Amino acid sequence: MIKINLIEQKKPFKMPVVLGVDLSMINIRLIVAAIVVSYMPEIFLYPDWDNQRGLKENKIKSLSVKLRKIKRKIRKNSKAKLELEAFNLQVEKLKKRRNYVTQIVNLRSNPKKLLERLARDTPTDLWFEYLKIDREKKITISGSAFSYKDIGDFIISANESQFFGKTLSLTDSETKKEKIQGSLINLEKYKIEGSVQNF
Repeated sequence: MIKINLIEQKKPFKMPVVLGVDLSMINIRLIVAAIVVSYMPEIFLYPDWDNQRGLKENKIKSLSVKLRKIKRKIRKNSKAKLELEAFNLQVEKLKKRRNYVTQIVNLRSNPKKLLERLARDTPTDLWFEYLKIDREKKITISGSAFSYKDIGDFIISANESQFFGKTLSLTDSETKKEKIQGSLINLEKYKIEGSVQNF
């Protein structure tokens, strides 16, 4: 005998097609996992990022305060910078002046050593009445002596010094009688000229 099951069998549930997407092909576990993963940054990363951002903002604030202080110092010291520049200009001017003074001192002539040498070379019987060194370093000496020998000895001794370079010579001489301590004595008047080679 043939048994016929007349009970209507249930058809399996078929997911509908929405907008051309078959919902039965979607893996629900993957969607749930994606949703969980999408909320993970909010739970774990965002608070950490907020903490880091807060630290960076605090650092920015502290650096801004330091920057304002530095700007204030720069404004206060802007006059000091101008003063320093003026000071440096003054230093440069003084260096130039020092160089000029050094050159002048090097060119300046001090006849002290020359006069000392002349004093040492002067015989006891010879004296100066006039001594002149002009700008061109020409020297003129005039005076008197008791003898021509004293004049000659003086010229020889003075010419041997480093100051005159053997340029001293007798340019004028004459014998005159003069009264010294009540008696007439022959005096030799002389004039010596030459040039000063160095001081």
